[in-house]
Amino acid sequence: MSMTLERSKQLLGEGYALVEAGDFEGALRIAEQLEAVRFTGAFELAASARAGSGHLADAITVLERGVAAAPGAWLNWQLLGNYRSDLEKYGEAAAAYEQALACDGCWVASVRLNQAILLSRQGEDEVAIRILDGVGDEALRTQVSAVRSGALLRLRRFAEALAVAVPALDDAAEDANVDDLDRLIANVGWARLGMGESSGDVRRHTMAWLSQRDAGREVFSLIRELDGRYSESARYLRLLVHGTLETESARAYEAVGFYVTVDVVADDVEEALKYVRAIETVAVESLLVEEVEDLEPRPVSPKGVYRKSSYQFYKNDD
Repeated sequence: MSMTLERSKQLLGEGYALVEAGDFEGALRIAEQLEAVRFTGAFELAASARAGSGHLADAITVLERGVAAAPGAWLNWQLLGNYRSDLEKYGEAAAAYEQALACDGCWVASVRLNQAILLSRQGEDEVAIRILDGVGDEALRTQVSAVRSGALLRLRRFAEALAVAVPALDDAAEDANVDDLDRLIANVGWARLGMGESSGDVRRHTMAWLSQRDAGREVFSLIRELDGRYSESARYLRLLVHGTLETESARAYEAVGFYVTVDVVADDVEEALKYVRAIETVAVESLLVEEVEDLEPRPVSPKGVYRKSSYQFYKNDD
């Protein structure tokens, strides 16, 4: 089977678009095509699809096969380190990063950043900050600020964390990674709490940020902590929510509505939907619960939103 380099790169881009859309099987089919022509991006794509579907151990297996086949592909070594780190295989993660740094063409700043993340996970925040001091790549500025402010928080250096996170949010590019922005918004809130601000004031500041950006897991965790609502009868519910857009939103998104999956801890579906409405950043005419999975009791977990999927917009009702 023959394929030009240009076509391989095009297919790789299409594969990542499928991962982003949640079509992991489709991405894996493209990865198989790319592996058949020995394109090293195949392993990264396949691993991303495995990880996206919640199978981190399988993603690691794919990448271990990939680095055996192409030991000079630094990106595969870095991703292998990331996933090992996610599974708390810290020694193996560190070894993978060292292998990445030994490869020709390695993006050293990116690997150093991931080494700092690994060190923070091991409780070595001071060392992580020293490594971040040497990561000056402009393309990584937002992510470096998110990691640095988090390390400062854990060291209880709240004013310093705030001084890092707020400018990073103000200066973040339009296309900045949403997970990095989510961490920064949460870090601002935790820093303000650490400096003695009231929960009510911190919540108002946080919601002001969310008028500009959507929330993620880190901000959800902060909001749940700020609200501090518990119930012995609380359940962990997974909702499929249908939203109908207001006119201006419909024009902006070129759609009339959307579906989104939201995980919520609440006493019942009605209360769960109230929590969903409270964090909704898209202007809607209505939100309705289409399907519910009652996953487990959560009597000691704070109530509120835990996870929210990407929006699936649609253009008409048929």
